[in-house]
Amino acid sequence: MDTARAFTSGIHLCVVYDQTKFPRFKEGSSVILRNVIKKPDGVAVTSNTKVFPCAEVSVPEHIVNQAKNLLHPPPAPTKTVSEALNSPPKERVSIKGTITQEEATRQVFVREERVNVKNIYIEDATSKCKVALWRSFAEKDIRPGDYVHITDVVINTFRNEVSLTTTSKTKITKTDCPPEVKVKQAVSGCVDGENMTFLLEDDTILTMPLELVEVALPNVEKEEIESYVISCCNPMLSIRCTSKGSSVISIEFL
Repeated sequence: MDTARAFTSGIHLCVVYDQTKFPRFKEGSSVILRNVIKKPDGVAVTSNTKVFPCAEVSVPEHIVNQAKNLLHPPPAPTKTVSEALNSPPKERVSIKGTITQEEATRQVFVREERVNVKNIYIEDATSKCKVALWRSFAEKDIRPGDYVHITDVVINTFRNEVSLTTTSKTKITKTDCPPEVKVKQAVSGCVDGENMTFLLEDDTILTMPLELVEVALPNVEKEEIESYVISCCNPMLSIRCTSKGSSVISIEFL
């Protein structure tokens, strides 16, 4: 049992190992401790420790808040994926981004215990990274295309690959994806039913509703859009795309 003891002058982490003494340590209670074990980061209460209730100790509010933050620290700062990957090893960070890929859950042995782990890949406007989801996080109901906020992951380097790993304090939540604007270079395009597909210079495919192209080309007839786009790919056509997650919501031809 971990508690934070607040004094008029500061705070200490207090780890209670003797379960019979748990009832003495309630939020707001005041106690006197004897025969504790002093540690670099606080004190330990064992079976040899004496716990005496006492009159209420008046503690300044800012010290009480420090004690609460010691036991329940706020989430690590949210960084871009690029900033997170360049953070010092083992530093806690939080990230936001779109899940672009997931691997199958597998089991590994950790201290002779069989543990689930699954890798996902998160991407934002700055970069892409692998996140290892350990234990219960491997079963989290998230999938490619979801925009997620992942808190309190740590930087890990293995075989020169920098990745992120969940911790006991990690929280994963789905959230609204903010609009993202990127300029893409198309080398060709074709109309496919109610969609239009562009072949980009990096050999990837960009698909969007044909109606977005119609809005971007108000002076071009629908049946002439494909030939018009191909004529503009000379050698490439610049397209400013606004997207949310994996969906394109508007475009502009530059």
